[in-house]
Amino acid sequence: MLIRGVIWGQPPKAVTLSYTPATGVWRTLAPGPAPRTLEGWDNAIWTGREMLIAGPGGTGAYNPVTGIWRPVTPNMLALVSAVRVWTGRQVLVWGGLTGTFQDQKIPPHGVAYDPAANRWSAMPMAPLRGRSNPAAVWTGRQMIVWGGTIPGPQTNTPATDGAAYRPASR
Repeated sequence: MLIRGVIWGQPPKAVTLSYTPATGVWRTLAPGPAPRTLEGWDNAIWTGREMLIAGPGGTGAYNPVTGIWRPVTPNMLALVSAVRVWTGRQVLVWGGLTGTFQDQKIPPHGVAYDPAANRWSAMPMAPLRGRSNPAAVWTGRQMIVWGGTIPGPQTNTPATDGAAYRPASR
């Protein structure tokens, strides 16, 4: 199992680590994707062959057999507080915020990443309002997204609805 860890210093810098539960040993991996300062909302997804990093702090894929990182085309929407699921063929990213801290926007669509083609593509518009921090699960055929928070000008509103997205039929 691979885990991405962060060590903050002056200035902030990041380190990528792997942990072997059977031995209880951590080891430092080759430096991860640039920039090497990581954001708390970067996510790692295990594809069965490599650890894929997709987030505003950088994108890349680490192969534990070769010990080498490969570049990944940057995410077309650097979504913060989004959900990410692995379908067996692609990563689906939905929800979350884009823009600067002062000018955040919530797109009502997501993106899909195909590691074989190293390509991101837009997902269709969702039948829900965009939101941050939703929950998601992959059922084997569809991604189910539920809940989250809809930011407002004065206060955030909890979302109590959800929807399912089936990549096969878009």
